[in-house]
Amino acid sequence: MSNDTKIAIIAAFAAVISALFAYRSNRIAKRALELSEKQYNDNLPDFNSYYNEGFRFIAQNGKTVKRLLLFHLTIRNRSGFRNSLKADLEIDYLRSDDSFAKLIIEHNPKLKDFLKNKDLTVFPVDIELEAKSIATKWLIFEQPDLINKNHRIEKYKIKLTDMNENKSTIEAVLIKDMDV
Repeated sequence: MSNDTKIAIIAAFAAVISALFAYRSNRIAKRALELSEKQYNDNLPDFNSYYNEGFRFIAQNGKTVKRLLLFHLTIRNRSGFRNSLKADLEIDYLRSDDSFAKLIIEHNPKLKDFLKNKDLTVFPVDIELEAKSIATKWLIFEQPDLINKNHRIEKYKIKLTDMNENKSTIEAVLIKDMDV
């Protein structure tokens, strides 16, 4: 066997080994990419919300009378990072002249003072959720006096917005009227 043949055999063997290492490196790189994409997606702000129940009633604190709307929600932060949310209530109603109107109200935890049950757990104005956590509490809104008995409320929508402008909307269909 000549030297040229030996060199060709060694070169072919080296090429096969090099191809095997390249294939192995390619598989490792694909797995690393999949893990990185999964970690990236896990760390994106992601939350969802569930409507448990809702109440509407008139509450009094001294001489002040307020019409309150309470909604019991569960919010789940699926992200690997903390998330901060804001809650608003959008009320679609029909005016006495048969035109539709929309009203947006901010959650106000200070209205808890009007409730008889002071032990009620209420979300703060800025809802902070730890990574991979779940919180179940109440949202409280004051129904303005401009919506009166001459107006028919069509929908209550609870809108949660996080610091990255991700949104979750819940349509509260069943709201129980309570006498307090």
